[in-house]
Amino acid sequence: MDRICDLPSFIVTGASASGKTTLVEQAIAGGYKYIPTHTTRMPRPGEVPGDHGVFLRKEQFKDNFRQGLYIESPLGLEFAYMPEIGVYYGSPREQVDLLKKNGFCSSPVSTQIARMIFSMCGCDMKWLHLECDDTTRRHRLEQRDMAPDEIEARMTFGDSLKAPGEAIVFDTSRVAAESLFSRVKQLLSRD
Repeated sequence: MDRICDLPSFIVTGASASGKTTLVEQAIAGGYKYIPTHTTRMPRPGEVPGDHGVFLRKEQFKDNFRQGLYIESPLGLEFAYMPEIGVYYGSPREQVDLLKKNGFCSSPVSTQIARMIFSMCGCDMKWLHLECDDTTRRHRLEQRDMAPDEIEARMTFGDSLKAPGEAIVFDTSRVAAESLFSRVKQLLSRD
């Protein structure tokens, strides 16, 4: 896999609408290679299967899970399920080897999985945790044309994603979307 970027690889966590997708898209434009998460959710408008996520039917996801293809596999299928939004997420095992190199990024669905990936990769990879105030998050979710009950579920789910001690915390509430990666790049360049 060719890569352009020589900055440290990173994983990014945060609540829904905290800026993860925006950051990843800008990182890709800046030369990073994205390692997509496997999920049973439907692609959002503009998302390309294989690039933005590996979108699977529940049966296929469960088969992959039973085969041990995901970091979450030893923990049990319920660990990969997000009941608040009715979706399964899985982090492919192959991402650990890629994240040990420079120039790759990934967005694990939970801080628990991010912590596992972080400990498996070692300290060369960076962990960014995006925070955002609830008013801004709600506004961003409303712009996605989501049903009100899904917005509420995602707002509630975000409360469980607090910043872990191992992560570099970055507040996206007052950062213009177009400058997010340039600000993060400054953080990554310092270390």
